[in-house]
Amino acid sequence: MAFALVVPALLLAAWWRPLPGPSAAYALAGRVPWSDGSDYWSAAQHLLQQGMLDEWGSRRPMNGAFLAARLALGGDHLLAALLMQSALLALALAALVGVAANRLGMLASATLGAALLAPIAVVQCTTQSEGLGLLLAIASMAALLRACAGRGGSSSVEPRVTSLSIGMALLTVAMIARPGALLMIPALAVGAVVFAWRSGRRAAVTTATGLVAAVAIGISVNGAAKLLYADPSSLANANFAGTLLGLARGTDYYEADAWLRSQLSPWSDERERSELAYAESWTLVREQPGVLAQSLLRNLGRFVSRAWPLLAIAGIGLWRAPRSERWLWISGWCGVLLSVPIVFGDGGVRALAASWPFLLASAAAALRSRPATAPPISARELTATRPFAALGVGAAVVALAFVLLVPLVARPVGLLESLPRHGSFEVDQYPSPGTEWVDWV
Repeated sequence: MAFALVVPALLLAAWWRPLPGPSAAYALAGRVPWSDGSDYWSAAQHLLQQGMLDEWGSRRPMNGAFLAARLALGGDHLLAALLMQSALLALALAALVGVAANRLGMLASATLGAALLAPIAVVQCTTQSEGLGLLLAIASMAALLRACAGRGGSSSVEPRVTSLSIGMALLTVAMIARPGALLMIPALAVGAVVFAWRSGRRAAVTTATGLVAAVAIGISVNGAAKLLYADPSSLANANFAGTLLGLARGTDYYEADAWLRSQLSPWSDERERSELAYAESWTLVREQPGVLAQSLLRNLGRFVSRAWPLLAIAGIGLWRAPRSERWLWISGWCGVLLSVPIVFGDGGVRALAASWPFLLASAAAALRSRPATAPPISARELTATRPFAALGVGAAVVALAFVLLVPLVARPVGLLESLPRHGSFEVDQYPSPGTEWVDWV
């Protein structure tokens, strides 16, 4: 099914490419303003026209660059750019479903694929960072599941280092592209090393070395994007300052942002607001640590009250999991539960976008057709998953190539120069199409 979605998506993108002007004005009015979508679109336009992301887009440079590259390749057609994203998501989903069918069985695999269609349907039609984060996280989950087969398909708890390293590198990039349950990364790393230790000290050292290299590569990808495209005066992840201030004040990001605006002039930039937020946060944490603790516990309680069915089903999946796979579910859930108190209060479920594939896979594992006591899969069975894992990694590599190779495809052409305008409005000084029915601008 996923493959069937790729072909028409690519054909439509190719068909839209040579048409004069963008595909339709409604694409901007209906897609871009959604949440932070207009800000990412504006950042992408800034990059295409001036060679640098704006200050807002520089906080998370990868998604702005990803969108800019797709707009450039698609002839500045927003829908063509979104179709490219949809095609990559479909390829990554096909990869995960293929690996899950081998590891968990057909029923669990089909359930996981169907469950992931819901978040994919939400994010694939927007310019949000959730699209890139979800794409990379799906590819990462395919690699991590394959790593759980053990070396040579044996029953050893030692993970397959190559698949594990690839999965962790992609997960690191996903968590940076769409920050959320960031503590999953150290939690999974510790879990993999501890379980590998049972196979010997050498196995643990090899696993740890691969993980360190993988996380370093993931961080380097974001660093390269920031070095290439970010505004030098910007502050990476400046918006986390508002989250921290909201926790320290016992409120949320939006109340904290309103307080910051009342303390600074309207012309203050992101760096000024962030520096004030961090300074005020540390002061409040030292003076009133109990407020921070209450905020963290409140967010954890909100998550558990909403996600307890998922937790219960994931517990069944853990009980039915083979020994070589338990480290993944235990460590991953520990990372999520440690991260939720920090991020869930502001972003809710959306903040966990890069964790959705893991969360849904842990629940789908409850439907596995291969019991925990079954013999380990053979080397031949494991080899059969290689094309699927390669497909997921390939989709992720293409997405990251879009991020890092913008200068090769970008051209300084305004998005809407060829459209006749019946009045216009602006998104961060870039003209957008005005039409008779958008008379409120």
